Amino acid sequence: MRRCVVFLTAISLASWLFGQTDNQREVYIGGNATGLTVGVVPNNGTNSEVRLVNANGNDVGIDLATRSMQTISYEHHEIHSGSHYVVTLTDTDLDTGETNGILVTTANSTKWAHMLFAADSSVAANGFIVENPTVSTTGATITAYNNDRNSTNTAVTGFTELTYANGGTTIDKQLFGAAAVGNFRGSGGAGGRDNELILKQNEEYAIYLVGAADNGRLTIHLTFYEHTNKTD
Repeated sequence: MRRCVVFLTAISLASWLFGQTDNQREVYIGGNATGLTVGVVPNNGTNSEVRLVNANGNDVGIDLATRSMQTISYEHHEIHSGSHYVVTLTDTDLDTGETNGILVTTANSTKWAHMLFAADSSVAANGFIVENPTVSTTGATITAYNNDRNSTNTAVTGFTELTYANGGTTIDKQLFGAAAVGNFRGSGGAGGRDNELILKQNEEYAIYLVGAADNGRLTIHLTFYEHTNKTD
């Protein structure tokens, strides 16, 4: 009888200890000291609750009205990280047979440019995105502006004005009708991040329009972020 009582007491004590330990422990759902999200089961004395926090213990944002988690897109995150840029070229007088555009030169590194292209023309024109043009004539450097105007980061991808290009691989083409507006990667939802191009490192890309009528007005607009793929 004494052995039975001792045995039952030991079971009760073990259950109490395991219950206390479980209520106090931290359960890492995923992440590490670099700031990725973890889950914590705190000891609040009465309840056990699961919270999503970062490595510093700060709660992930939750909308109070809907209880939904607040998130942003990855490219929006790149803006906040100071790695998102914009490049623009305009021409107020593009004539028949005239070429105007941008030569993009990527760095010889694994920090790749994820880019969207858009172009508008007020008259008939032909638009091209060409990889590795064999001949090109360039002019002045074009500045890539950081979307985060508080950031001191600069793009490793380079841009110059382009007035002639030949050869290479045409990977996209847009035909602009008279008095029409178009863009290289479609409009609306079709122009979103599902249509981005990840540019090859240590390569050149010619993005340009050739006028098919006189007195055209054109804009070429590039948006991109630079990112190194994760290896873990």
